[in-house]
Amino acid sequence: MRPRSIVLSLAALAAAATLIPMTLLGGGRSGGPFLGGLSRDNPAVEDVAAPQTVAGMIDAELSITPNGSASYVVPLKVPPGTNGVAPNLSLAYNNQAPNGILGMGWSLHGLSSITRCAATKVPDGYVGAVRFDAKDRFCLDGIRLVLVGGGAYGAAGSVYHTEQETWTKVTAAGTCGSGPCSFTALNKDGTTLEFGTTDDSRVPIPDRSEVFAWKIHRTVDLNHNTVEVSYQQDPGNGENYPQVIAYTGNTATGLAAGRSVSFTWEDRTDVVPLYVGGFETKETKRLAKLTTTVSSQTVMEYRFSYRESTGTERSLLRQIDQCAPDPDNAGSFLCLNPTSFDWQVEDNTVTSPNSDPNGKVRQDWCPLERGYTAFWADFDGDGRVDLTCSAPDGSQYVLLSTGTGLKSPNSDPDGLLIRDWCSFSTAVTRWVDFNGDGKADLHCDDDRGSHWVMLSTGTALKSPNQSSDGLVESGWCPSSIGIPHWINFDGDGRADLTCATADGSHYVLISDGSALSSPNGNPDGLVRSNWCAGSAADSYWGDFNGDGMSDLNCSQQDGSHYVLLSTGTGVESPNADPDGKVLANWCAGKTGDRKFATTDFNGDRLFDFGCHL
Repeated sequence: MRPRSIVLSLAALAAAATLIPMTLLGGGRSGGPFLGGLSRDNPAVEDVAAPQTVAGMIDAELSITPNGSASYVVPLKVPPGTNGVAPNLSLAYNNQAPNGILGMGWSLHGLSSITRCAATKVPDGYVGAVRFDAKDRFCLDGIRLVLVGGGAYGAAGSVYHTEQETWTKVTAAGTCGSGPCSFTALNKDGTTLEFGTTDDSRVPIPDRSEVFAWKIHRTVDLNHNTVEVSYQQDPGNGENYPQVIAYTGNTATGLAAGRSVSFTWEDRTDVVPLYVGGFETKETKRLAKLTTTVSSQTVMEYRFSYRESTGTERSLLRQIDQCAPDPDNAGSFLCLNPTSFDWQVEDNTVTSPNSDPNGKVRQDWCPLERGYTAFWADFDGDGRVDLTCSAPDGSQYVLLSTGTGLKSPNSDPDGLLIRDWCSFSTAVTRWVDFNGDGKADLHCDDDRGSHWVMLSTGTALKSPNQSSDGLVESGWCPSSIGIPHWINFDGDGRADLTCATADGSHYVLISDGSALSSPNGNPDGLVRSNWCAGSAADSYWGDFNGDGMSDLNCSQQDGSHYVLLSTGTGVESPNADPDGKVLANWCAGKTGDRKFATTDFNGDRLFDFGCHL
């Protein structure tokens, strides 16, 4: 009988997210119960021929996470440590994870770190972004650190607990830029963990004195047994990779570590750019091999091979081999049956969502030539955009997306929601999330500055207040002085209304889900005057600093660009310039002669500028 290898279809793993958790254990066949939980039209496991290897296969476990994503975990076996003190490493696949050191969806677990993270409304009282200043917060393995004493947040000697209680006491030490140089954590079992206590365990931002992450350097238990991690760095790219984990050492007896886990890295063609607080770092390596040793003798190797996606050119983990030295043949290895991964790769083509070759999903609905207006919006909050229609007589319609076609949200075949609403000639309709529930709501304004809102229930529209027609404001931002726009001024997820006038005045009204009100002491919501005035300037809103709040931006014809950051109640300059000048002599020209775009071009959740002349 030929040995077999196990092939996992990661697309099928994701599709299996509605099934019960299942476990793959080594030492047996790969079929049976695992296949029984999946469609045999697209199995997640199939037997295929493989080169001759020793019996057995790599242990792994498949499960479904609380958020519904598929997870596949491969525990990495290492030689035991003194009193059980040894690395606890694993590889984990999550179908919602990005491209990383093991390719798309895969990550290495078991090496803790503390990183900067953004402030949130609770408990900080404000929404922030990582900006490498005193407003940054810290997270231990993704769990927020809450200050409990010892000084200001980020100061030397400050003490923290985790927001979700883990009975871990974390203390900051030293000052490096706007944050600590290192942290020490004490677990409830008496184990001490040191983060960033060596140069190689601190991850700096390129060309800055600021530290973004403090990686685990050493753990010491009550008996002084240690696990130490060293890293290889590329400061120019902001890279930091584990190099060796050494253990079985003891600080009390002076015993040197005799066992280790070492990492071998290889260059990758799909260099991963990462952006933190406006600074670029890169991942230019991926994990090629992991080796465990005892007294410098190799005990086991995990080898990783990759392929490139034909659609995205990203790294895809193709195979894991678990091998050990052959005791009868020096220099040779014996390997368990490999675990191989079959990826569903999309090509870069556009296809119809249904059987119609042109992708037709509806006909004879919302004829634009008769004055109807169509928009796409997520009416029912399911994450798919739905098709809406506003008729000249004030009738409002919606058809919900099914992923392959459209359907009415109610008993009306055309999806009629309301009649004779927003029917006057000067009315303008927009879809915004007025109450922050994830469903698009319908807004209407006229030239006199009246504003109406009807909330989506997913199947119908209703007023957000006691007014039958949903009136939320009147006499505010008439067309004679400005054009209203919807933004998220205070970062609470509800759409807020803004108005800019020709004299450089800027106003904001905040939504509470049922009405609009000023964010400050000015009854009309004035947040700035005499800024970005005149026909030679264009103002617009966007999240410049990544804190979730819309900021005020201005582009002048001379190529000057200005930004005022939202504080939730007003606006302020991001730098020493009182007008917030951030760029000069770039994309100059009249509005009609240039196309100016603002969006997140590099994926760092910060507002970027684009220009086409």
